[in-house]
Amino acid sequence: MSRCSSCGAEIVWLKTTAGKSMPCDPTPIAIVPGSGSARVVTDEGEVISGRLADPLFPDEGVKHGRVSHFSTCAFAASHRKAKR
Repeated sequence: MSRCSSCGAEIVWLKTTAGKSMPCDPTPIAIVPGSGSARVVTDEGEVISGRLADPLFPDEGVKHGRVSHFSTCAFAASHRKAKR
């Protein structure tokens, strides 16, 4: 595990299926794939969108992944590349 150079939070690096390394928050979360605004990266590198799973009502098809640190870091904008 390493730390974010901007905010100091612990992060893990996951390689996406596109071959890019993505900094993620270390705590896995459960997501139900489909419609929803939550996004996670699985340990296999798949980026999944859906809704957060409710632990009181388990759903079939729940996937586990980690949230991109870009969505939780207060300084994420300073790491984005400028659009040309």
